[in-house]
Amino acid sequence: MGFLDNKASKAHQRQQAAVIAEATSAGLVLLEQHELSGEDLARRAVVSTALKAFIGGRLAPDTLQIFVFGAGDRRGIYVQPYSGLTPLPGEHIVALPGTLPAPAALTDEAIFGGPSWQTGPDKVLAKRLNKGSPGLRSVAKRTRFEWATGLTKIRLAWAVQVVSMGDGRSLVAMQTGRYGGITTYGVGFAQLASLCQALGPILDGGTAPPQRPLHPIHHQELFLEHALGIKPVSHDDFDAPDHEAPTDPGLEPVDRAAVIQSLVQPHESGRLHSRSIPPKKLRNVRASVLPPAARDADVVLILDLTTFGSAKDAVVLTPTQLYCKEFGERVDFALSELQTVHGVQGALADKVRVTLRGRGEVVIPCAGEGAGLVAVLEGLVG
Repeated sequence: MGFLDNKASKAHQRQQAAVIAEATSAGLVLLEQHELSGEDLARRAVVSTALKAFIGGRLAPDTLQIFVFGAGDRRGIYVQPYSGLTPLPGEHIVALPGTLPAPAALTDEAIFGGPSWQTGPDKVLAKRLNKGSPGLRSVAKRTRFEWATGLTKIRLAWAVQVVSMGDGRSLVAMQTGRYGGITTYGVGFAQLASLCQALGPILDGGTAPPQRPLHPIHHQELFLEHALGIKPVSHDDFDAPDHEAPTDPGLEPVDRAAVIQSLVQPHESGRLHSRSIPPKKLRNVRASVLPPAARDADVVLILDLTTFGSAKDAVVLTPTQLYCKEFGERVDFALSELQTVHGVQGALADKVRVTLRGRGEVVIPCAGEGAGLVAVLEGLVG
């Protein structure tokens, strides 16, 4: 074990001890503990979303600690991801008796600010959750949507989701903003207990059919396996985003490559290429930026991030994906995940900030070519 590996191990042990101590203070008992990393992590379809999520463009999960806790006859899990030494926002999952008529998600996207329950087209349920329960409103106000680590602040796209499991129970997932801690991270076990108490009287006694969450829940299958003893049936969809929009058979497929080229044309420069990509840059992008599985993909845009024009660091768009590499840090996501493009930021106007469905905010370097990149990404938001 090298020096950095040893430091990472000690950092993980400190956070592990803090998680167990916080859960114990909340009246929970540790029943099991597991860890996934390296090939074990990569093989698990249940963690594919977390493995591929580059939060803020800088932190990619490489280790998961799985804690199974019990309170009476109820079992739940907390999953703590790490990127090297750094703990990332985790996820609590429990099952409660009762259901809602539609899936619900607590987000921080209310028009006038503050947390708000989103329920898709069911506006009656949204009003019931947002205005009908003082206890639930109090819990929402105390919910954290930000995980600060060093100078980085990770913003959560959602904090809580409630979905019917189809058997008279609801799966309740809570992503963790930072609930205190100085050298370790508070992950909100007390907040989870308050949430479950507030949800109890609201969940109906009837049995709703299984519901699809409004945003991907990263570790649902880990909960089913470790808390309920239900093994995943199949991992055939390992590389398929579970929130990809369905194709309407009545519509002609969109030629996204042509759309990208049209959007970027007014902004092409010595760094930003689409219709005429220099062969050397294309070769370097395939060798240095694209992952092995995408080396033969159709490249329709290159934004060169290097000083001398090699494009060994670059933002690359294919008809379906964005890939980025800068100084060894990588970002990749499906273009269908784009939800909002916030524009150019940074003192040097060298970053573009976007929000992805179910994954929160991501920052993409742009090397001063933000106007062109923003124009393209805004044109692809669907």
